[in-house]
Amino acid sequence: MATAAGQSPADGRRPADLEDAIERARALVQERLAEGVPAFSVAVGIGGDLVWEQAFGIADVESGRAATPTTLFRIGSTSKPIAAAVAARMAQRDDFSLDRPIAELAGGLYPHQPSPSLAQLLSHQAGVRHYRGAEYVSRERYASLAAGLAIFRDDPPLFEPGAGFSYSSYGFNLAGAVLEQVSGLEFGDLAGREVFEPLAMTHTRIDDPTIWIPERAAFYVGGSDGPRPALPVDDSYKAPSGGLLSTAADLVRFGSAFLAPGFLDEAILDRVLSPLRTAAGEETGYGLGWRVRAAAETYPRLAVHHGGSSMGGRSMLVVLPEAGVVVALLCNSGSYESKEADAFAIAAWFADLAAAQPSASAARKPE
Repeated sequence: MATAAGQSPADGRRPADLEDAIERARALVQERLAEGVPAFSVAVGIGGDLVWEQAFGIADVESGRAATPTTLFRIGSTSKPIAAAVAARMAQRDDFSLDRPIAELAGGLYPHQPSPSLAQLLSHQAGVRHYRGAEYVSRERYASLAAGLAIFRDDPPLFEPGAGFSYSSYGFNLAGAVLEQVSGLEFGDLAGREVFEPLAMTHTRIDDPTIWIPERAAFYVGGSDGPRPALPVDDSYKAPSGGLLSTAADLVRFGSAFLAPGFLDEAILDRVLSPLRTAAGEETGYGLGWRVRAAAETYPRLAVHHGGSSMGGRSMLVVLPEAGVVVALLCNSGSYESKEADAFAIAAWFADLAAAQPSASAARKPE
């Protein structure tokens, strides 16, 4: 449960210290609002507890609708760790091996040989290409994930599976189509069963432009000269790679599931959060659906994270396993460029708070 400013948290954190971290984060968000971003939503978890969530600004400029903690934002590629978690949950039940070629799991979806594995798709090591030209702003409606594979499925791979690293949203779409075929469920229902329901992510869903979703934000581009409506797109065909809507609190619930074994068992959790290497031994900085980095100027310890950029939306999810801190930062502007720096700055302020608290010692500390 979120802790309101000035109240004493149940786990013993001093409210004055918590309020100081919150005020620093609020001040940063207010700066970004002044630069032209219409709305933000921020949430922070420590040791699995949601300690702060708040929305700022205007979700829909035309109507004047204010943003609230339940406003739905486009999270773009922050959808990718969710798709990887679906696969990981199914694999730990022995539904399949992540290393099995997808041609054996779902024949006919991808004609190229040698066939990549799910693990290679989820770590950008399959050789599947990324967007070209205006594909990123597609308005075409596809009947299914499998139908959307027509965009790229006949294009030659960039390299043999495992031989290199090349970021690919289409690789995640292909992984989602494989998971659909294996499970017999559409991706939205599958993600609900494996991720949203177990983690009480009650607001996360596919961004379907053909239906009215009351709490969905309006989406914008532009800066200090004022927001302009973003180009209309149909992202529903790429839900596994970049087509989900969510709230900051839901993403903190998701990120908190990676602080310790439970949602995933220890072996597969380590695998998901461990950076991989190519066949030649080159580091990729990417696990299964997560970026992994050992240190950065803003936080000089292990961090796992993912950001998303979509038409009219930016998102960032940061997990600091040693501190037990999770930060989600969402907005409804496609022109907000400092999401990673801002989210890590907020995470570092709360990590300083968590470092002095007993609850932080219970967080997972991967090697």
